[in-house]
Amino acid sequence: MVRKVRTTVLISRELHQKAKERGINLSKLLERALMIELELLESIDLKREELLRQRLLEDKVKNGDERVTDGMMSLEPPDG
Repeated sequence: MVRKVRTTVLISRELHQKAKERGINLSKLLERALMIELELLESIDLKREELLRQRLLEDKVKNGDERVTDGMMSLEPPDG
């Protein structure tokens, strides 16, 4: 079983009452929302890293530092 930690979240009294009337489990809702948010942020971070690597590779190719073959970087010197 996953160990849980106690935390405090402040929401409006009205919002709390409405959630209670609907039987919404705030702990489960927050946990699911956090999971989604963290997955989204991780995805954004991975995409940002991918774009940075692509830009660095493009800069190297422009400068003649590397040669690209079938989308892969080659360590061989450029033909000249």
